[in-house]
Amino acid sequence: MLTRREFFRLISSGYVLLTASTTPFVGSRLVASDKSGRFRFPQGVASADPQPSSIVLWTRVEHTPNVEQTDTLLTLQVSKEENLESVVIDQAVKAPVDRDYTVRVVLGGLEPSTTYCYRFLAPDGTSSPIGRTWTSPEHDDTVPLSAAVASCQHYTHGYFSPYRRLINDDVVASEDRKVDLIIHTGDFLYEMDFVDITDLNRNKVSLSNPDGSQRTVMPFPDGEKKPNGWTIACSLNDFRHLYKKYISDPDLMEARRLYPFVYVWDDHELLNDYWQSHLGSKVYQNRKVDANQAWFEFMPCALNSAWKGPVGKNHAKDFVHPGPLVDEQEPMFDDDYLNLEPNNQKAINSISIYRSLKWGKLVDLFAIDGRSYRGDRGVPKEILSVGVVPYPTDPLDPAFVETMNAGRTANNGNPPEKVVYEGKEVDNVRKDAPVGSLLGRKQKDWLKRSLEESSATWKTVINNTPFMRFGFDVSFKKGGTTGGIFWSDSWDGYPIERREMMKFIRDHGIPNVVSLTGDRHAHYAAYIYDDYDGDNPVSVIPEFACASISAPCRILSQNTVTRNNPDLADLVVGDGEALGYPNKMSPTLNAWQIYGALSARAAAKGDLVEAEKQKRTDINPHILYADNDAYGFLIAHYGTERLEVEFVSTQEPVQKYGDDGPSQIRKVVYSVDSWGSGEAPTLKFKKLEGEEPLLGIRKPA
Repeated sequence: MLTRREFFRLISSGYVLLTASTTPFVGSRLVASDKSGRFRFPQGVASADPQPSSIVLWTRVEHTPNVEQTDTLLTLQVSKEENLESVVIDQAVKAPVDRDYTVRVVLGGLEPSTTYCYRFLAPDGTSSPIGRTWTSPEHDDTVPLSAAVASCQHYTHGYFSPYRRLINDDVVASEDRKVDLIIHTGDFLYEMDFVDITDLNRNKVSLSNPDGSQRTVMPFPDGEKKPNGWTIACSLNDFRHLYKKYISDPDLMEARRLYPFVYVWDDHELLNDYWQSHLGSKVYQNRKVDANQAWFEFMPCALNSAWKGPVGKNHAKDFVHPGPLVDEQEPMFDDDYLNLEPNNQKAINSISIYRSLKWGKLVDLFAIDGRSYRGDRGVPKEILSVGVVPYPTDPLDPAFVETMNAGRTANNGNPPEKVVYEGKEVDNVRKDAPVGSLLGRKQKDWLKRSLEESSATWKTVINNTPFMRFGFDVSFKKGGTTGGIFWSDSWDGYPIERREMMKFIRDHGIPNVVSLTGDRHAHYAAYIYDDYDGDNPVSVIPEFACASISAPCRILSQNTVTRNNPDLADLVVGDGEALGYPNKMSPTLNAWQIYGALSARAAAKGDLVEAEKQKRTDINPHILYADNDAYGFLIAHYGTERLEVEFVSTQEPVQKYGDDGPSQIRKVVYSVDSWGSGEAPTLKFKKLEGEEPLLGIRKPA
């Protein structure tokens, strides 16, 4: 039951609250028509965050011509039948002007494990597409779960066709393998345009819309022009513009129509590599609020605790605009690197998205926010030197990253005045800084407590960026290491907190914790160790990372950083023609990550015999699978005794595949059996369908 205060808080935050009738209505007050008059639903419909008795439904309506209008009353109809002849909901809902005509309905009073169909009708009878969704099982039920995981979709770099492959495969899947949820781990959109596109055959690519126009997000309503020539979103109108463009992709729209989603965000929903409301030393508090508002308007989710049910102690809350803020205020960092300055606090607290969801007693899902409470990245942006996004010239010694992450706590509270960076002694700019946290204290305490208290068979962390160590072998260079760090904006830049989390899980004997993630634009299966730099690292949890939907695959994006570095270029991309590889660019990065630099270099030259001879067993022994020219998704099939994960790689999404979707290039399957308290997980390679990834599956020596 809702209190009066809770009810009005939900109403003011933009929700419509409806409860299904136990007695179906026969007929309706408004009949759907085929009119194509004053109204349309250009972004379709969507649902999210299923619970045993409730679901969140969403749509957006437009008037044609699209001129300034008033709030629009729609009619929502919900039924257990595909044709909606007999409905359990037939009620008016409001699409407010100040929410860009988006509608969020929290629909309660539903039956568990039940499929519902729904549509929205405009005042003239114009119908939205008919959506399909379902509720989750009762909390004491052991119904299996199949959760697809998607990540990183860039509108101007590629079509969102992997969703079509997922949909078509699901049609013919057996009942026990059909997809129940699609989890999106972030980078639902990218804040910038991106028109200089090259495919894996080094061809320039030009994408088009169905009407023949260029597939681009330009022009922005406002937009900020950057020195590198890019234009990025900088206002509420810009972010709304991006969501409308992205969701208009027919394959994404169809996926949202057919399946409930669970969303978290990463950085590109605001700014690449941002933290709290900062990017480097600059602050963007008003822009953070604008991005939060647009995300809330277009990404349906159950955030308010009044609708959570017995899922755990959640801190999620709906977006509430804090009013205009003053950027560029002097920060006030606490010991957890949280900026307590009031404008920053108002910006990051305008919404809270970290939350838990249950799928019966089989799976607890813990969706985290890895951006709003984190401290600055492991290695300061200001000293990084390569590319339009910041990278070091060469991978860095993990000890250097550890010193940066430790801040004033380094060396037992005596941080060095100077550090060696890229062979030069420089000032330690972090000697007075707090230790860097990715989760923030409050969220970290919530996650620890939730994992410890969970009684579910499987405890799953929905991560916006991978836990795993991505080590790069540069031992061939003077003073080089076998595990250098490139990506300090991910968990590799926060090694202290990663150790803390893994040791907590290990020491408390919490079994069957799994991480599902994306972000790296590649498929990976790996173990997460308690201490990657310890004498005897112990596997604590497995992690599965999906490739991107359409953002440049890992070797394309990594090549922009390393192609001008003669020591590293061929460790990322090799001569595909020399190998007889399907593309001119071959992913030697796979071998670099699994077998070391010498193996990768031999593969780059087309000599696979020598590549086999040069394999090392001490390079990232925790990474079992690396597929760095992949696009696609993964599906995690949860059972009472086993989790099986299918990595699906599809054709490059730079051509139109229509309703047939892109072909599957390969499917790689791993499984992990349930393990007990005090035990370690064991990942098992199950099978490969299709082309083998180039030196991408770790095989016994």
